Amino acid sequence: MTTPPLPPIQKAEILKDTVYSPMAFARLLGISKHELLEKESEGIFPPAKRDSNRERYYKPEDVTRYRNALGLGSPLKSIRKQLFLNFKGGTGKSTISASYGFRLAQMGVRTLLIDLDPQGHLTQCLGLNSQQFPKTLFSALIEKEDIEKIIVKTDLPTLDVIPSNLNLSPVELSLFSMNSREFRLKRLISSVEKSYELIVMDASPSIGLLNLNAILASNDLIIPVLADFLSYHGLKILF
Repeated sequence: MTTPPLPPIQKAEILKDTVYSPMAFARLLGISKHELLEKESEGIFPPAKRDSNRERYYKPEDVTRYRNALGLGSPLKSIRKQLFLNFKGGTGKSTISASYGFRLAQMGVRTLLIDLDPQGHLTQCLGLNSQQFPKTLFSALIEKEDIEKIIVKTDLPTLDVIPSNLNLSPVELSLFSMNSREFRLKRLISSVEKSYELIVMDASPSIGLLNLNAILASNDLIIPVLADFLSYHGLKILF
């Protein structure tokens, strides 16, 4: 008996039922709880939502609106395209890149997370079932699908994701026979980068054409390293 395929996700819920207390929300904005309540009473901020006990609470989608009311621009001066990579597995690349991108998106930075690993660990670190996404980067890189159609919106307005699963596995063989194969990802990202302030890519622990594409498409190469011999060896291979 075969298991029926999971229905595709149109919008990813990673923050379902997430709410912030005044203290936690003020911390996200970089102000004190007293300042938050004071600016609400002055009308600088809109009135907070209230639960059944009349306690204040805030939702993730409120962050950008409140930051704009404070006149706070993006923490980033220009768009950054950042790649998390180490040829040694198990160094925390997926966990760190997912947490880092998510946190910046929480702070109001328009962020795109790109999962470059067929294992889909970045996707899963966001609490998403990678098998519910029929399209991966393979669809845009190889099948020439519009990249906008594979970008998945989340319930955090500042966070989008290009998920991954085993459908990405044939990408190395497919890239091998293509012209300008090392720059295909760079061109793809350039078509949407104006919509974002931060693009974070999580690479697989391997040497291949897709990772070479990612290196050439990024501004910053971030290499998580554990304090062990094999992690250091993976670092030496890179340089």
